[in-house]
Amino acid sequence: MLGEPDGRAPDDSWFTYGSVARLGGVKWAAMVEYGDWNSSVRLIIRFDTHGVVSATEFSQRDCSEWRRTCLDARGTDLLVVDYAGANSQGK
Repeated sequence: MLGEPDGRAPDDSWFTYGSVARLGGVKWAAMVEYGDWNSSVRLIIRFDTHGVVSATEFSQRDCSEWRRTCLDARGTDLLVVDYAGANSQGK
C-alpha cells in the first residue's frame, strides 16, 4: 500500500519511507542557512524473522539539508547501527 520503500535493510528486516518539506527561510548565495527551515519525516517499519511487522517508528525533525540534519529517508544511519551491532556480536 505504501509503494516501494526509500530504503531497506539488506536482509529486509526493515523498510524506510521519508520526505523533506521545505518550509522557507533565509538562504544566502554562499549556501549559508540560518535556522532549521525544512521539516523531515521518516517511517521505519521493522519485520520479524517471519516477515510480519514487529514495530513501527515515525519521526519528524526540523532540519537543514545543507547542514545535513534532516532524517535520512534511505535509512543509511540504520545500516550503520545494524553493522555496529552485528560486529559487537561477532558476526
